[in-house]
Amino acid sequence: MMNNSDDHYKIASLDDTTKAITIIKEAEDRLTQITGHEVTLIAYEKNEEI
Repeated sequence: MMNNSDDHYKIASLDDTTKAITIIKEAEDRLTQITGHEVTLIAYEKNEEI
């Protein structure tokens, strides 16, 4: 599991990227089907301010 406490990464801003959100949702659905458990994917981006 990724530890985000070091601030090298931040939650990715995907508000304007419909295609990226669609891909993530489709991947969540497929992983849920495979595992039998609800899966949520979280997108991080590298924090360039460091």
